[in-house]
This record gives sequence, C-alpha cells and structure tokens, in this order.
Amino acid sequence: MNITFWKRRGAMMLMLLVVIIIGSIVAMQILPSEEMITRRSVEKSLDVELSQLREAFDLAYMAGEMATDTAVSSDPIILPDITAADADKKVAIETAIAKLTARGYLRSNTVHDPTVPAFQWGTDYSNYWQVRENIASNPSFEITESGAIISWKNYEGNDIDGTDSHTASVTSFLQSMQIDDYPYQNKLGNLMASGGSALRLTR
Repeated sequence: MNITFWKRRGAMMLMLLVVIIIGSIVAMQILPSEEMITRRSVEKSLDVELSQLREAFDLAYMAGEMATDTAVSSDPIILPDITAADADKKVAIETAIAKLTARGYLRSNTVHDPTVPAFQWGTDYSNYWQVRENIASNPSFEITESGAIISWKNYEGNDIDGTDSHTASVTSFLQSMQIDDYPYQNKLGNLMASGGSALRLTR
C-alpha cells in the first residue's frame, strides 16, 4: 500500500511538471517579449509625434498660413519640393516646424522620431523628418455646393466619377482612429468634420 501511494504521488508530480512545462511554453508564445513591448512603445511614441505634426500642418493650412497672400506677415509655411536636395529639404522642414511652433500650431519644436538615436537626430536629412508623396492626402475629394456633393476630384484635381483607376465606390466614413492621424481629423471625409463621404483611393 505504501509503495502504491508513492507511485501515485510520483505520477501526480510528473503530470504537474508536464502541465507546468506546457503552460510555460504557451505563455511564452502568447505573452509579448520585452523587445516587442519596447518596440510597440517606441512606435506609439512615433505615432503621437507624427499626429502632432500632421495636425499642426492641417490647422496652418486651414488658417491660410501656407499661402503668401493670407499668411502672417506674408511669410507662408512652406514644405520643400520632393525633388529638392536633401540639405535644402532639411532646412525647409526645420524652418516650417519653427514657424508652426512660433504661431501656436505646434506645442513644441522638439518633436522627433524616437526610432532615431538622440545623438543622430537632425544631423542630416536621413536622420530627420522626411518629405513623402501621398496619393490619398487628407482632402475628401468632394466638391460640394450648399452641403450637397456635386462632383469629385482626384488627387490631380481632375473630375472623376468612380470609374477612375485610382478610385473605388463612394464610402461613408465617420471619425475613426484606425484611419485618422488625430482626433476629429476624419481624413477620408470632410476635413475636421464629424462625418462625411469620400472616394476610397486605391493604388
């Protein structure tokens, strides 16, 4: 009887050990690693920094700060042409960010990409904010009159009817943080509105 007791106890201990090992393996697969947690934190920080910049540029655009005839002291906030030299792009972006901060559209001019080491940030254009073309920039592509959509324009400003190779069906978008860069932007609807419809752009 004593031997049977110890055999059963040994079997239970073995089963418990197997369960602990299997549970540990499953937990290691499910729980994110420290490296993954750190990377997600850095990516979230980058999203916050980018959203600040995008919101600042959108506000400046709506306030007329990006046109010579409406900007403060006729000194518009201008982003560099994508074909400009890298050194010129960097200077132009630095100047634009400084103006956004001075005019109150950006809280601080210290916004930076946390994926770039601090000692490298701003040393050259490759370690600074980049200028990129974007087919679906933030406009809704709607041409409205008295609140009604009367026509659509593509990203080149030409009339489209939904059969364009860069468009799909008309879609309704409410504010969504999966789409928007910052709250109430409503990127694919009317800019800064609570809702709207837009042509979904495809490549």
